[in-house]
Amino acid sequence: MTLHSAKKELCVFLEELLGFVLTHASVLLFGFWFRWTRRDGVPATADPTLLQPATVLARRIRAGDLKSVDVIKAYIKRIREVNPSLNAVVDARFEDALAEAEDIDRRISQGSINWTALPLLGVPLTVKNNVAVKGCVFDAGSLYWKGQRADEDAAVVSLMRRAGAIPLAISNVPELCLSSDCSNMVYGTTRNPYNTNRSPGGSSGGEGSLLASAASVIGIGTDMAGSIRIPAYRCGIFGHKPTHGVVSSAGMFPDLGENQRRLGSPGPMCRYARDLDVALRVMAGENAPRLRLDSPVNLKKLKVFYTTDNGNKYFTSIDKSHSQAVLDVVRSLEMVCEARPQKVTFPETRRGFSMWMGCLEPGTVSFAAMFKRFAKTLNPFSELLLKLAGRSNHTMASIWATLGGSLSKDTSSATAAADLSRARDFARKLDDLLGDDGVLIFPCSGIKVPYQNQLFSVYTNHGFTCIFNVAMMPVTACPLYLDDEGLPVGVQVVAARYQDRICLAVARELESRFKFGWKAPGTIPRL
Repeated sequence: MTLHSAKKELCVFLEELLGFVLTHASVLLFGFWFRWTRRDGVPATADPTLLQPATVLARRIRAGDLKSVDVIKAYIKRIREVNPSLNAVVDARFEDALAEAEDIDRRISQGSINWTALPLLGVPLTVKNNVAVKGCVFDAGSLYWKGQRADEDAAVVSLMRRAGAIPLAISNVPELCLSSDCSNMVYGTTRNPYNTNRSPGGSSGGEGSLLASAASVIGIGTDMAGSIRIPAYRCGIFGHKPTHGVVSSAGMFPDLGENQRRLGSPGPMCRYARDLDVALRVMAGENAPRLRLDSPVNLKKLKVFYTTDNGNKYFTSIDKSHSQAVLDVVRSLEMVCEARPQKVTFPETRRGFSMWMGCLEPGTVSFAAMFKRFAKTLNPFSELLLKLAGRSNHTMASIWATLGGSLSKDTSSATAAADLSRARDFARKLDDLLGDDGVLIFPCSGIKVPYQNQLFSVYTNHGFTCIFNVAMMPVTACPLYLDDEGLPVGVQVVAARYQDRICLAVARELESRFKFGWKAPGTIPRL
């Protein structure tokens, strides 16, 4: 081994050691801290309306078996029941939603509705607070934009309205969507309905919390580094990151520039797998034909690939529950598919976060520049001192992310170029492997659902999700079951670009045949 190779191996060893130590230290420290903190749950519901998929609700509304106004009232009541515990809603349009529902019921009674154009007729919709809903709060949890309201709907909201959905509430996000937790200085911290000491994830954490507690049935999230899939896994619901470029990002805040938008996409978040298909079809709009969602998927001919870790060479940083979840899904699919599942290893996955950062570099806005561009320059070093003195207007997660972005400026151009090259090679390699008949089953995270703010200093854990933003591939986060602590466990189902329908077909199969999927928090009657 040459001296250069030895230095590289030492760097890999030290990097993995640091990640291992930080991760496990955070588990111990936060576990000890929250051991003395009261844990709350969400109140039970016995309303069957709240436990039906969006597609079933829409069908019953169209048939006249159920009134849209009654569905909206049920969800308004549920939001009011759970929000004191969860703090997931930052704005609501209850009166407007009721008026729209009454109009739908009137038109149905008059027989003046075209059913085929309205697959979500009369169904309530919740929306993340970085996606514009006309007249509603649109400030991404930033004090400097507090109270800003949207002048018009985002493109994806407009499409959902045209499909008959009724926007009901706006859900909480971390400050400027810069964290996998869900806390900001404007609206506070959103909590996980399975354990209010735990994080619901971010940045679509408010959506995850509402959906898991039966306070929403379908939601709009956005995903730039895992912001749909992380809350979906932590809250035990389904979330789909579409093939990039299929769903319009027009009407998002903050506007991060073309290259950063290239890594992200709006997408659907649902309690039931069957709702993902119709929601994605609507959100994709004129791009829906590119996904061939009507083409059947022959699961018998499906090729299944899987991996049980993130590719680390020296220190495994994944909890056994996540590895076991992958194996449980693989064994289940083995009963359906003719080809034997294949275990694969991608060395690139252990550098997922670095590759993602490398893809942000060319001509994009840094984390620190976001505050300068939109409101105020943020110096992470001075802001950290202000935070310690209790005088900062920013969350620790935002400061830490900005600090990391500032330090990454010191990364050599050669290192950044190498990360970008790895990202492109990984995308090509994975796309070729999966083709038009393959899926990759991949862990959602390295640790169990974390405590609030536990991972603000362990950003490398995001590599489990952001690696697929780098690849621009469709991914569905699929919940499986609850672990021995009553916390959700799930997997990611990855397909090649424009093969979203394969992800969705696998999700439906896991839910319908193998009974994986959303498991209600303990105080809600389980189906």
